[in-house]
Amino acid sequence: MGREYGPNKFGDWPALPKRLRLAIKERDGYRCVCCGETRSLAVDHITSKSLGGSYDDPENLQTLCRMCNSRKGRKPRCPCQDEGYQPAPSTLAGFAQKVA
Repeated sequence: MGREYGPNKFGDWPALPKRLRLAIKERDGYRCVCCGETRSLAVDHITSKSLGGSYDDPENLQTLCRMCNSRKGRKPRCPCQDEGYQPAPSTLAGFAQKVA
């Protein structure tokens, strides 16, 4: 998305911008993409930053509930997701305008 992000001097990454987190949740219908839960949602990196995943690219972000996020850990997919899960292309259309 253009900005350079990285860990601070303690090795912690900053939280994703609120606007981006809200846009990802909206794109995913305010539901966990794994199980469909609508409560306790978090925005998760599909490929973790430590494994080379993009920090703020919407295509590397997904909405997961806390339980699925916990089960997923650093793996690229939650165990209850299909192997081929990808957000529908229509959900990404016009997405850059919302987070810019």
